[in-house]
Amino acid sequence: MSERFKAKIGDDLYQQILDKGVKPSQFDFLDGYIPRERYNEISEKNKLNEAKLTDHEKQSIEIANLLKGNEEFKAKYDTLNNKYKQDLSAKDNEILNIYKNTKVREALKDSGAKHPDLLLSKVDFNTLTVDNDRLLGFESQLEKIKTDYKDLFVEVTKETNVNPGNHHTRANQNLDDINWEQRLNDLIK
Repeated sequence: MSERFKAKIGDDLYQQILDKGVKPSQFDFLDGYIPRERYNEISEKNKLNEAKLTDHEKQSIEIANLLKGNEEFKAKYDTLNNKYKQDLSAKDNEILNIYKNTKVREALKDSGAKHPDLLLSKVDFNTLTVDNDRLLGFESQLEKIKTDYKDLFVEVTKETNVNPGNHHTRANQNLDDINWEQRLNDLIK
């Protein structure tokens, strides 16, 4: 440890440094030696960093001056930026409306609507919301549409799997046993 360092700062301050947990080798720099190569390396890095910082400051000032001096450019930029944000919002709304339309059409088909495209005009899309691929707020509208337009709906019956262990029931069916006229009428509805 450097006795010169201890003499320069005084015994009290020296003891405070030791009490903080700092090792004498960490602050014993008066007797320390830095190799010339290491000094030059660090010095070069500092010079490069200072040059980069100076260049960056100059560029920032130049850009600020360009923007100050060219109010027309700034106004055009702001206008284009606002138009871009509006266009982006409009496209998002358009995609959301297409999604809502598709979900409503599917729900109408699933509920037994004969002509779901005709019933789309009766739906208030502004009250519908989408949450995690689910359409919210349509159930009440669907019930109202079903009561107002009963003749445009058929009763939907869920088909149950008659043979749950065998997933290939159609492949095992005899084609002569199928009532083809009934199937055709079911598809037309």
